[in-house]
Amino acid sequence: LAAIVAHDDAWPFRQGVSTKQAPDYYEVVKDPIDLSMIQRCARAAAQRVANSSASFGAHRALNPIPSSRRRLGGAQGTYYCSVAMLLADLCRMCENCRFYNGEGTTYWDCAMRLENYAKNKLNAIAVRKVAPPAAAAGAKPA
Repeated sequence: LAAIVAHDDAWPFRQGVSTKQAPDYYEVVKDPIDLSMIQRCARAAAQRVANSSASFGAHRALNPIPSSRRRLGGAQGTYYCSVAMLLADLCRMCENCRFYNGEGTTYWDCAMRLENYAKNKLNAIAVRKVAPPAAAAGAKPA
């Protein structure tokens, strides 16, 4: 996530949209999100994993609470339980930008490039996590 936040095209997304710059933004965009919100959820996820692993073992870290409470906006704390959820919020952030700003604007272009970068970065992480371990030398496949 740090690489995404540091990306050259992330500057419009690092904080929420200012109503001074875009007075009608929150009337037009019904589900706003920005990188500061995403970072808070990612930090909460890391803390949950650390706490769950220490208290209940690593198996509890994957799904420590019901799925209905694992998403943004819940009063019980918010965090991501998968790379797919993180990517979904990053894509929603970029889609909100494209929805509000017209094609050909600097904001539209930043959203397109940042979303592509995020997809490539996070999909690479997801692939590494699900790739089977290399077969042991001399071991026969099952």
